[in-house]
This record gives sequence, C-alpha cells and structure tokens, in this order.
Amino acid sequence: MSRPLPLGPERRARLRPPRLAPTALLALLLLIAAPARAQVPQHRLDAVFPAGGQLGQEAEVQLVGGELESVEGLWFDHPGIRAARAGGDATPPRFRVSIAPDVPPGLHDVRAVGPLGVSNPRAFAVGLRPEEAEREPNNGPDEAGPVEVGRTVNGRIDGATDVDWFSFEGKADRRVLVTLLASRLDAPLDAEIRLFDAEGRELAYGHDDVGRDPRLDCVLPADGTYRVEVRDVVYSGSPAHVYRLGLLDGPVVDAVVPRAAEPGSMTAFTLLGRDLGEGATSTGDILPGGRPLERLEVSIPVPADLAIDPDRPGAGYSGSPGAGVRGFWHVHEAGGGAADPVFIAEALAPVVVEEEPSGEGADEAAMPLSPPCDVSADFRRVGDVDLYEFRAAKGETWMIEVFAERIGSPVDTTLLVQQLGEDGGVARDVAEADDQGDPGTAPRFPRATVDPALKFQAPEDATYRITVGDLYNAAEPAPGAVYRLVIRPERPDFLLFAAPGDAGGPAAVSVRAGGRTNAQVLVHRRDGLAGPIRVEAEGLPAGVSAEPVVIGANQAQAPIVFSASEGAPTKLGTARLVGIPIGADGAPTGGPGRVALAGSITLPPAGGRDPTPVARVTRGLAVAVLPGAPARLSAAPGELTVPQGGSAELTATVSRAEGVEAEFQVTADALPDRVTATEAKVEQGKDSAPITITVPDDAEPGPYTLLLRAVGKASIPDPNDPSKAREVTLSEPSNPIRLTITKK
Repeated sequence: MSRPLPLGPERRARLRPPRLAPTALLALLLLIAAPARAQVPQHRLDAVFPAGGQLGQEAEVQLVGGELESVEGLWFDHPGIRAARAGGDATPPRFRVSIAPDVPPGLHDVRAVGPLGVSNPRAFAVGLRPEEAEREPNNGPDEAGPVEVGRTVNGRIDGATDVDWFSFEGKADRRVLVTLLASRLDAPLDAEIRLFDAEGRELAYGHDDVGRDPRLDCVLPADGTYRVEVRDVVYSGSPAHVYRLGLLDGPVVDAVVPRAAEPGSMTAFTLLGRDLGEGATSTGDILPGGRPLERLEVSIPVPADLAIDPDRPGAGYSGSPGAGVRGFWHVHEAGGGAADPVFIAEALAPVVVEEEPSGEGADEAAMPLSPPCDVSADFRRVGDVDLYEFRAAKGETWMIEVFAERIGSPVDTTLLVQQLGEDGGVARDVAEADDQGDPGTAPRFPRATVDPALKFQAPEDATYRITVGDLYNAAEPAPGAVYRLVIRPERPDFLLFAAPGDAGGPAAVSVRAGGRTNAQVLVHRRDGLAGPIRVEAEGLPAGVSAEPVVIGANQAQAPIVFSASEGAPTKLGTARLVGIPIGADGAPTGGPGRVALAGSITLPPAGGRDPTPVARVTRGLAVAVLPGAPARLSAAPGELTVPQGGSAELTATVSRAEGVEAEFQVTADALPDRVTATEAKVEQGKDSAPITITVPDDAEPGPYTLLLRAVGKASIPDPNDPSKAREVTLSEPSNPIRLTITKK
C-alpha cells in the first residue's frame, strides 16, 4: 500500500506501541465497560454480524455485546436502512435489515434499542458489490472457502486461534486488489492478509495500509487457484472481531489532488489510484511489486455549504483527531464497484497544488508561496522533503499548520521555519513544530494529533523557508502520503463535541422519567480563544429538558444534564448542542456559534506507551427516554456567586422511588480549577445533606458549571425479567449548578 513506512512487519513492530495480550485486552474492556454495567444497565453493542450489506438488498444480522436479550429494534442513521426482528428465539435476537437503493454507499451508524434505552453506535457498511458470508471450517489452506472476484465476504476471527482462508480462481496478468475493513467497522481486529499461489508461495502481504486495516495489490503471475489468509496480528479473536473482505477488480483511490476546495464550485480534481475506470491513464509511477499507478481527471461539484451536519457527518470514517475539519466525502464509482470514500476538505485559503520537485535535499529549489494559501502536496517519492519560501515583513503574523492525520493521511509530518540571508542561505531557525497534544478532552474524546502547527511572527523583513518532512522517511513509493500546508491569518475559534458522561466509556444518553443523566460537552480552542462558552440544547425529545451550561474560561469541558419529567413518554430522538462565546459577565461576545459533533469511544486504550482510547465521530447525539427513575438528586441553589477566597453552601436532596432505600454518598463533580468541595452522606431515612464549596484566592474569575453526584447501591427490578431483582450501583447527577467567581 501507499504509506510512508516500510512494509516489513519487523519495522512496524518496532514503531507501533505494544499491544495487550488477548486476556489483558478482554480484562481492560470489562474494566472500562464496568461503570455503565454497574449502574442501571444499558444495552451495549460490540458488533453486528455481518457488519454490512449490499445496496438495495437485505441482510440478516446478529448482535454481539451485553444486555441485548431484550433488544426490540435497531436504529440506523439513514431512514433508508430499516430493521425488523427475524423469526426464531435466538438470544440475542436477530434482525432482518433492508437497505433502500437511495442509501449512500459507505459507513453508517447502527444502535440497539430496547427497554434499557439506546446503545452505543457501531459502524454498518453499505456496499455496491454482491455479498456472502464465510463458511466454516476454513482454518487452513486445504479448507479455503471459494469466493469470486468482485464480491464482498463477511467474516470474523472468532477466537485466539482462528484463521480464515479463502480461495479464488485467477487469470494470468489480472490485477487483484484485496481489501479488508475491520477497524473502520469499530472492530478490535488488527488484521493482516496474505496472498498465496497454488504452490503456497506468498505473493503479497497487507497490514496497517489504510489506518489499521490491510490492503494488498497483486498482478497474478499465472492461471490457477489463489488463496487469501486472514488473521489477527497478535492472535486475538472474539465474536466482535468482524471484518469485510473484498476481492476487487474495481476502483481504489489512494489520493485526490487537490485535497481542499472552495465551497459551491465545480472543481477539477485528479484521482490517483488503481483500476480507476474509463479514461484513466498511467502516472508513470511504479508501486512496490512493479504495479503502475493510475491518474483520472474528474470534475466534482463541491457543496455550497460545507458546514458539518452533526446528524450525518459523512460516509467515511472520521477519527477524533480529525473531527471538526469541514469538507465532504466523495465516492468514486467504476466497473460496477465503489472505492472507499475520500475526504475533500474546505479550503482555508486560496488553493495551491505543489509543483514537483519541491525538494529532496538542501540543494533543491524551494517552491515560492504567497500567503495566505492552502497547499496540497505529497511525499509520493522515496525520501521526499518539501521546501517552500515566502516573504514576510517584520511583525507579520501567520498561523502555519499541516493537515495529514486529520484528513486521513498516514504520514507523520515535521515542520521547520528558517530565515534566509541575503545570499539565499539559511541564516537561522525561527520556529519548529511537531505533534499537537490533547487539549483536555481525553479520555472521553481524544484530540491529540501528529500534525504540527505553529504561530509564526516574522522577526524582520526577510524571506523565510518552510521545510515539511516525513518523520519516518518513506522507503517505498507512497501515493497516499498526502498533506495540506496551510498558511493563514490568526482566527480565534473553537470546535465543540459531545461525549458520554462516563470517562473512557461508550455509553449512550438514556434518561429515565423523573430522573436525570449527563453527557459531557467538550471544547477544542484554536488560535487563542480562551473565554467562557455557553452551550444550549435544541430539539430534545418530548418531556426532556437541559439547562444551558457554561464551559469556563480556559477549560476544556463541562457537564450537560438531561432531565426527564415524571411521565415523560418513552421515545428515542437526537439533540443538538449549540455553543457561543460569552464574556465574564455572561453576555455574548458576538463570536460565531458552533454545533457540537457527537463522539464515542470505539476501542479501549491499547496499553503500554499508548494509553489513549480510539474514538470517532458518530451520527447525532442520541437520547432515549425510559420509564421509572429509581432516584433523583437535586442541588439548591442552582446559582452561586462566590468571591475569590470565599465559600458557599449547597443542599443536596435525594428523592427515592418506592422500594429504594439506598444510602448515597454525594460529591461535587466538574469543579473549576483549584475550587474544592466537601463530601456528604444522605443516610437511609433521610433525604438531604449540606455541601460546602470553597473558592481559593487564586481561582480564575468568571462563570462555570458544576454538578453534584450521588452514588449508592439499590435493588431494582431486573429489566430483562421484572419478576427478579438486580443489585445495581446508582450514580445520579444533580441539576447543573451555575457558579460565578468574582474578584476579591
């Protein structure tokens, strides 16, 4: 494949963080999921199998996860995908999924719905090619299941020792592309694939080629039977290790040039890839193994409005580092098939396409630029280093950043700015940048990225050189090793996200009538925007309300509490969270409003040097209303004004449902920096207790949002069998508390 890392598994093993053994990974999965299961239980969806279907057809799927016995239906993000319960008494139940002909190909969200609310989402793929399921046993080359080129096979690695084999009949000189979707389906499978000829000789290998998913490309040497092996690279496996294997004679798009476009335009693009269809020509570039790379010129209408729709962000996979980059997804179709969706971003400045060669060393001429500009470039050649030059006056300020990981590219770029002397030589280094750290949204929605960015201020009138390099220095041609170099004015702004209330968990928002639940609203501040942000909810289901909350100055997150009235009807809907900048006095500053994108953890941390969970954008913030809250916590007063160095008292009141006699420990949650609070106990037979909030002298003045949380054990009817009781740990949030800190 195309990426700036050598293909050898030995090199990859050194570069990648260590993975947990299967047993340790399972233990971590259970640990992370434990808070949601210990509380009033919710449906948990780990996978659906098969994890997709063909456009215009039906597929019967089974569910994998926890608390799924009572699931009544499936909810998809597109109204053209519907599910009905299949016959039989399977546990969990099976569903018949029908896919209408007008559903966009690509990835969609599916959730399980039932008496426990709505589950976390999982990806469901809609494809154009005929589909089939793997047939066991197929654990060795002699048991390889026959498949046809041009089909998609749904399979799974169902245990630590499971290996899947498939065979197909091939013709000499025919090009075959073998692709596999797993991580893009939210599956824990770290897949590798190998292609063998009839004599058992390995012809091609794929691993970590499209993100964590493999892909291989081979021109068959002779007529005969060929075999494909699929396995997990660390010999892990479970019913959730699902995948979709494609044996393709259709298109693969490695890159699109340019990678950004002006909204509302009909723009000419160049697609780079394999088997692109009618009109494609050779680029003259030869990929590893002697396979040519193709070019196809196309015109694509760019939507006039590239603002992100939080209910339907796109047909592709948007990981959390790239969440919030505005643009659209394009699906190239040819030969009866469709390539994976490719993302084209909204241009942040006039679009420029790199002119090769722009640099392979210090002696190469640099490409001249006139900021502002949005440069589409690549590291397609081995050892590529790109050089750019621009003039700047003393004191002139530009934001310089690279988009690579955030637009789906595999490269890890470096960024260096140098001042040139009058003789054209380098006079001094001015600024450099590497990875951007997380802004404080992890572990709910990690935003760290390997893309570099910096604020550049010219120290004097001069010519400045920008060097963009690849940290791993590609050892093979890599047509997908693309990036954007953006030089633009400073624009204070922010991105807004919504994530589950439990840190590190994927639970959805389910609120019971008469009770409360909370999610977390997260902010990623850009270009120096530091003030408070007010967030309001819109479009909530009937009977559900959410008071506005404030993310304090320089803070990254705040809780938002959803309350359901007594007797609120059972319902599933979506909510929109809208944020606007405000001043310390709470008045809007006139800055732009932003709609929150919903996000979910899809895989737990890998462990070792990689403590960050995998998260992605989801289609909408789903909110389910259920009957019967076992308890409700209220805090009074709901607004506090406290000077620096002062304190204030809150009263925590617990209302218990009939039969619930739990003792509750009450603590403050989401406190501003340096602010402290006492803890309280609401004993059995009592309903309230005081809590004192203390603000130190050095606390930052301004508005904030906090809440109280009551935790206690209770016995409630088992949701799957009301005739039985279940012991659970209740974790009940209070109404939000508006705290305004004033100067001493």
